[in-house]
Amino acid sequence: TTAEEESSMLSPTNLEIAYEIFRTIDTITLQHNDQRYTFDDLCLRSVPSNPVCDSLALNFFTLYFGGNQDLWANSSTIEYLINEDPVRKRPALFLGGLQYEAEEVVGAQTLRLRYELEGSTDEEVRDTVYEYMGEWQTFWSERSVEYNEEDGLAVNYYSDRSFDDEISRILSDDIPIFVLALTLMLLYLMCTLGKVSCVGARPWLACSAILVMLCALAIGFSASLASGATFNTIVMLVPFILLGVGVDDMIILVDTYDRTPMPDDDVLNAHVRLGHALSSSGLSIT
Repeated sequence: TTAEEESSMLSPTNLEIAYEIFRTIDTITLQHNDQRYTFDDLCLRSVPSNPVCDSLALNFFTLYFGGNQDLWANSSTIEYLINEDPVRKRPALFLGGLQYEAEEVVGAQTLRLRYELEGSTDEEVRDTVYEYMGEWQTFWSERSVEYNEEDGLAVNYYSDRSFDDEISRILSDDIPIFVLALTLMLLYLMCTLGKVSCVGARPWLACSAILVMLCALAIGFSASLASGATFNTIVMLVPFILLGVGVDDMIILVDTYDRTPMPDDDVLNAHVRLGHALSSSGLSIT
């Protein structure tokens, strides 16, 4: 949470709102595989038998105020508790944009609230935790504006799946652009690989270049999934990279082949010509 420039997150009013924001985690639930999950079901516990989640036991409000709301109702009490033991409590772990007077913290522009979820080698647990993060993000995508408009606080949220979701959204939005890029590349290859004539245009060679790239993508993804490799959104960038690299390689190979003379001007030696062309440009192919 971030306060307005003239305000501080360490004011009683803003801390009360921040605590309300922190406790919203109790209202977020997930319905997954016919079972209802809450944060308490999925949170991290350093000691499995501990009934209290680490995030609820070791957070800004419990570390400085012991979870007692009466203690942050007074500004002087807040300042005293924040500066009571800075070496052990390290306010910079939770607060940003710290404001100092006489080497003591008197204000802060931002307050970081953190929740830790369970880590597991069990795929079912991982999927459930991942889905819960999605529910949490959806919750704040709908509610964060309310705090900005009503209380003047900017609520910024991030989870481990935020990056994956953003990449997926961008790639989904770029599918029409990718199709357009393939079409333009096809036309470009027709003009580059051949000649401006009905005989030397080489349209099928250009089509084969695009087809080879699409087949490479299909085979690559299939082999990865068949081998049990974990899918992540970063690999969705591969089609765009392969489009540029693949087309560039095709142009280099065809140009080298065109410049390589036919041995003894005999068409039967075409395979020798191809070998000479590959020996010349093969090392430059990525």
